Amino acid sequence: MMRISNQPIPEIKKIYNQQNKENVVDKSPAAAKSDKVQLSEEACFFGIAMKALQQLPESSATDLQKLESLKTAIKTGTYAVKNEEVVEKIWQESMDKRV
Repeated sequence: MMRISNQPIPEIKKIYNQQNKENVVDKSPAAAKSDKVQLSEEACFFGIAMKALQQLPESSATDLQKLESLKTAIKTGTYAVKNEEVVEKIWQESMDKRV
């Protein structure tokens, strides 16, 4: 037969209660007012970018079809760009870099 003694239980309970008193979180309104969060510039920029992304309209089926046809044309070598469009784009980009 095994005998279990209740002697250590009060001592354990005393230690447990003492630790809980030391780890008490102050939930008063004054303590909450002193808390402060500061976000980095990158986090702020990320938040703005996420909001802008959420405001964009979702891609329609016709947009996806156009994209797939462009991909296919590029892969097969049938995609042709007008020389005037290339020159205009190069000109625009060079002007943007100057400004």
